[in-house]
Amino acid sequence: MVKDKRCHRVLFAALAGLVLSLAAAASPVNVLIVEADVDGGASGPQYAPLNFAGTTPQTVSGITYHALSDPGSPTQTTYSWHAANVRNRLIGADGPNNPVKDIYCMVADDFLNDYVKTDYPSSSAVSPAVIGNNIKIVNNSWVGSYGDTAINRDAVRRMDYMIAREDLLIVSGAVSSGAGTPLAWAVRNGIAVRGSQGFSPSHGTNIGKTHADLWGKSGYASYQTPDVSGYAAGLIDAADTLGYANGQNGMRHEVVKSILMTGADKTAFDSLFTSWTSNGINNLDDGDGAGRADYAVSLAVLEGGPQPLASVTGGVVNAPVVTDDLRGWWYESGLGGGGGQALIVDLTSLSLTDLTATLAWDVTQAENGSFLDTTDAGVIFANLDLELLPVTYSGGVYSLGSSLGIAGLMSKSTGDNVEHLYFTGGALTPGFYAFNITNLSGFSWNYGFSYRIDGEEVILIPEPGTMILCLISLGWATVRRHYRPSRQGRSSRKTA
Repeated sequence: MVKDKRCHRVLFAALAGLVLSLAAAASPVNVLIVEADVDGGASGPQYAPLNFAGTTPQTVSGITYHALSDPGSPTQTTYSWHAANVRNRLIGADGPNNPVKDIYCMVADDFLNDYVKTDYPSSSAVSPAVIGNNIKIVNNSWVGSYGDTAINRDAVRRMDYMIAREDLLIVSGAVSSGAGTPLAWAVRNGIAVRGSQGFSPSHGTNIGKTHADLWGKSGYASYQTPDVSGYAAGLIDAADTLGYANGQNGMRHEVVKSILMTGADKTAFDSLFTSWTSNGINNLDDGDGAGRADYAVSLAVLEGGPQPLASVTGGVVNAPVVTDDLRGWWYESGLGGGGGQALIVDLTSLSLTDLTATLAWDVTQAENGSFLDTTDAGVIFANLDLELLPVTYSGGVYSLGSSLGIAGLMSKSTGDNVEHLYFTGGALTPGFYAFNITNLSGFSWNYGFSYRIDGEEVILIPEPGTMILCLISLGWATVRRHYRPSRQGRSSRKTA
């Protein structure tokens, strides 16, 4: 079946934007801010729970703050400047219109002890506690270490397990300098955010994660991390508003992570981000990940809507849904072991020049009764690959062709749970192509996938009736399918 929305794509995008601007959030996004400690410097009642100076919820400008940690000194009148800046970057310039309506606050030690329940050796460790409070995003703008690689590994793998179990987004700052050894950035199912500080992707505590994922807007990692958390909250809210929640799975953490990485800008902008270079394995930069998060571009990918993948048998795509949409995403709840799936895109009238796509899935740990096995033996890892392949059509059958042999169009890492495609600076011959996902493991697994394509359209002369409809809906006879949304989003706030 071919999905032909060629003449109505721009009109749909305009209507989607109108819906987002008029509709109220269907369900606000709750965020947990995890902080390192208390320091003075900021004033105002909205910062009291951020400083853990009182457990009574306080509502300021439409946002309610809850302290989950020990209240400490209830009479304290100065609050954490660090936590205040994290809060400011999280809600951004949108203020009360931001989808974040409840911010929960906790000290890192309490988070690790009360929820992650780090306890080594892991053979006797109880499973992590459920965070609750409808919290969807955990923002870790702190660094720290147990000083022991084995315990660090236990904590990291527990957080990976929590993400998979509770459908959480854990967004953490990636830093290799400062107070102690970084810990949370190594969570493989989470999002590691760079900042204007030193970062070594080969650090000993990365526990298998070998790269950062994204940059935020500007400044230290502490403040770029809530930039990305805020973007994630915006995408979750938009997915809900557009009807992509629940059965559509547009709010799943794998999908949101994938869309943020697909929407990233790889243009250098910081003294520590002077150039983006592929690692040659899964097309990520070890230090800079997929690049700088761009909310407007990611939102356009989300608005492209779900694009279902079809099963592949012997190189033949079964009952495919062929799309000509240049933006889209998909959540798969169970790609069978040894199987494959493909999304065919009709680029017969497009000279493709730029393409980005991301496949993201979880690594988790085995449970033995009420205990979590965080040893190497307990790791459950599915090995998935992603590649863009040419497609031939004959006799009603779509068949996958051989590899194009272009490094940026294949991503086949053996130990990472992110595969990323990035192709630019050239052109592919117009035709049918397929995003092909294969599961090299012996068991079924779920994933989130997203893509965006740019190029120059080969102008075709439509039928008279179709031309009239296109003229009415688009106001122009020549359709240029080079879609680059302007960079918008929350304005940057100056921080230390």
